[in-house]
Amino acid sequence: MFETIDHMSNRVTLAALGGLLSGASLAIFRASPLFNTSVSVAVSFALTSTACIIPERVIYNSSFRIVEKCKIDDDSDKVSEIERRRLIGSHIGGGIIGGTISGSLFQRKLSPSGMAVFTPLMIGVAFLELRLKDYRRKRLKEIVASSRNIQ
Repeated sequence: MFETIDHMSNRVTLAALGGLLSGASLAIFRASPLFNTSVSVAVSFALTSTACIIPERVIYNSSFRIVEKCKIDDDSDKVSEIERRRLIGSHIGGGIIGGTISGSLFQRKLSPSGMAVFTPLMIGVAFLELRLKDYRRKRLKEIVASSRNIQ
């Protein structure tokens, strides 16, 4: 549970920081107040990322009830195919649900435009997470191998 909370807080914090940078750029471009615009955009980014990340984590964690957790192959540097499908599928679901929530809140009507924006973004986040997991496994394997050589 704490891993899930940590995962969500990391993603929302990154989105808020991206919002601060985007808001500062927008404020400079429009010659509007820097602080107000930056904070407003950062809060919008944080809210929309929360709307996408929470359903994604719910789908991801509930998928373990449907398909049990796969065993990790120690010889492979890659994440298993079941884990890849689970992660990408949960991100697609999070993009659809979060995009629907965000689109309906910001446009005040139910429209598919939020889904069209946030689903590809969430798929991109899924591929970044997969690359990060592959890198972590490879690096951990290298550290374990180097520690065995020292002993």
